[in-house]
Amino acid sequence: MKENERLNKLIDEIQSLPEPDYEKEFNTNKQRNINDNLMKFSRNYELKKRRNALMKRFSAGVVGIAALILFSIAFIPFGDEGNSNETHMEFELYNGKSLRIAVVGEPPEVREEQIKFKEISFDELTSEEMNSYDAVFIMKENLEKASASQYKNIYVNSRIPYFFISSKSFIPFTTDIRYSDSWEWEPGLPYINGLYKPENNNKTSLGFGLYNDKKTEEHIKATYSLVFKKIEELNL
Repeated sequence: MKENERLNKLIDEIQSLPEPDYEKEFNTNKQRNINDNLMKFSRNYELKKRRNALMKRFSAGVVGIAALILFSIAFIPFGDEGNSNETHMEFELYNGKSLRIAVVGEPPEVREEQIKFKEISFDELTSEEMNSYDAVFIMKENLEKASASQYKNIYVNSRIPYFFISSKSFIPFTTDIRYSDSWEWEPGLPYINGLYKPENNNKTSLGFGLYNDKKTEEHIKATYSLVFKKIEELNL
């Protein structure tokens, strides 16, 4: 709209100019210059019109995409909204004595500083040094190998507890069944299962679940704290 107004104003200004002396001032060179200027003006004007039209289409497209993104975000569910008002739990730390724990696999991250982990191999399970540990953790990445038949007598006859991390049962470590993904932890079952044989007693199993059956870093660390407390009780 503004371009049309400027064009009309230019035409009015041209028409208001005094009529030239065509014979004196309107020679061939002058006509050529005027023609060139008019053609240049026309090309620039058309180019500007196309550019403005393109920008309008682009702006409309951007607005449409932005609206689509906002619409999608507005309808993305935030997950378990039913627990959004759940009271945050303060999980109790293990405040007992220092514990020395052997780990087959990568040692877990825990909150307690008095827990000393020592990474060991399967070959070391039969060494005399095992008696110096308060417990043994076998981590998830080694559960399949841990269920091999040559290790099962070690677990069921051990005076120190063995804990199998992220296995829903101790069965693959005490029977002919081998561990597989089907034995991986699932809600409603213990996240950490343990075995030990007290002196003059049959083997005993231990199980520790996750708070609200939710596998979060905080809940896993809280479960480890319960395990540490139990280990201390067994060593009293």
